Amino acid sequence: MRWWDGKSWVSLRAIACLVVSLLFLVACSDVPDSLPAPAPTSPPATNMPEATPRPPRASPTTRPTAQPVPVATPDGTTGIVIATPRPVELDSACLDAVEGRATPAPGDVRFRPASGRIEPPETFRPSTFVEDEALRRTLTGILGDQAGNYAFVIKDLRTGRGVTHNADQVFNAASIFKLWIMYEAFSQHDQGLLDWDTEFVVTPYYDAFALSPRSTELCQKLSVAEAMDAMLSVSDNAAAVMLQDILGAGNINNALAAFGIADSGLYTEGLPITAHDVALLLEAIGRGEAVSRAASADMLQLMAREVIDNGLVAGLPRGVPVAHKTGNWGDATHDAGIVFAPSGPYVFVALTSNGYETSKIKAVSEAVYRHFGNR
Repeated sequence: MRWWDGKSWVSLRAIACLVVSLLFLVACSDVPDSLPAPAPTSPPATNMPEATPRPPRASPTTRPTAQPVPVATPDGTTGIVIATPRPVELDSACLDAVEGRATPAPGDVRFRPASGRIEPPETFRPSTFVEDEALRRTLTGILGDQAGNYAFVIKDLRTGRGVTHNADQVFNAASIFKLWIMYEAFSQHDQGLLDWDTEFVVTPYYDAFALSPRSTELCQKLSVAEAMDAMLSVSDNAAAVMLQDILGAGNINNALAAFGIADSGLYTEGLPITAHDVALLLEAIGRGEAVSRAASADMLQLMAREVIDNGLVAGLPRGVPVAHKTGNWGDATHDAGIVFAPSGPYVFVALTSNGYETSKIKAVSEAVYRHFGNR
């Protein structure tokens, strides 16, 4: 059953972060509520090249559109099977190799991207943006003296109306970086470089990145499709770092740059992100223009399986379809997705440097839904 057929979503309450001693820590565990968090460290080093120079950003205009832009929900599928995970199968060779030791060793397997030329995507051109002054006043009132710690991009995909606030301010991406991995996976699959059914093993190297929550375990055999679902449904870090290496961090950065994402990426020195960049990808997905209509539909289905909520879902009436991704860390609480409201779909991106604090995102979500519904 497709996700928009009325499937219910689960919002998890507080899930404690499991502090793990890592060689290199890449991202964050997605756990809402006010829990102390360890200081972030850099993502794993990679030998892949950094991104090519970013193209100029496609700046929104304030010229009103004459008529609403028709937006049809993307349909079709790339063949990725997104379903209840199969029973866990462990790799015996991996188990033998790790028996008697509790930490990764230098010789532990780390994956490398497939060889072959990867065609860059075309630069995405967003629809005309129209500032909604009434909505801006409402959101400014909600943020109050915390406005400098937040960034928002809200955009109705039919009319282009919405609000941007600190859209170019750089934040720690936390687990929002997994959207970049998702996009590149579909791009490489589209070019015949990645098979959803190919299996990999969660070696000790990747297991060391695991934080709670997770759905993988040490020495588990995992298909690419299963890793994608684990990465996006419960924000499994081990699955995310595996996919990052399989795809190539440099390939991901180069694709983002060609797409038009100017200030975000996967780097050894950090995981920068802006609300503008996240909104650009989400608009492309919502319009069915991220890789292909079928790929966009599958991306939405994967994002709709997110079981964590940082306020976006909590601010909506029960049953409103949402496809989103969250991110949490000591200096980051993010929620970004597409809301398929009765009044029409809209992009919602909320980033904040306030750690584990969701109340304002919830309040903004409530206000946006009410505002668009009353037009």
